[in-house]
Amino acid sequence: ISQDGSHCIQSYLKKFCRRENVDDLGLEIISCSLLPTGSGMGGSSILGGCVITAIAKCVGILLDGNGDFSNNIIHSVLMLEQLLTTGGGWQDQIGGLVGGLKLGTADVNVIPLQTRVKQFPLAPETKRELNERLVLVFTGKPRLAKNILQNVLRRWARRTNDIMRTLEGLVKGAHDVIESLNGG
Repeated sequence: ISQDGSHCIQSYLKKFCRRENVDDLGLEIISCSLLPTGSGMGGSSILGGCVITAIAKCVGILLDGNGDFSNNIIHSVLMLEQLLTTGGGWQDQIGGLVGGLKLGTADVNVIPLQTRVKQFPLAPETKRELNERLVLVFTGKPRLAKNILQNVLRRWARRTNDIMRTLEGLVKGAHDVIESLNGG
């Protein structure tokens, strides 16, 4: 489905399955992940992106990685996750579906949501040093996006000092990391 809802996969699916005379054709997809549920690694976004990309390829929709590919897949997975009620926002899609160092932003007060991703190349030496120093640890405590998002949105609606300071710190921290990693 396109972001504006104008294109439906049904016609592509009928053609792919050679069932053009069937009115309502379904598709069952079974997927799995070795990432623990609630690990914070964006597993549902990554799986959603893989499934949508695979279906698109099967039915002849070109996702060539150029132009609006990232934006289209980000919005498609966001819609999928909202339909599945897994919750979460657009940040998981950007983090899990766009490789490397990147900065994801969204326009303020614009509906529908408009996201942008800017990628920053890293020198091979910087990548090597990061790989040698960074360790990822799962605590075993699941944190589901749906629950986290509800709490954050309640605090955001009240514009508490804590949430405003946290937001400002996150934005500044993201810019500081990119500047530092790019030798600034």
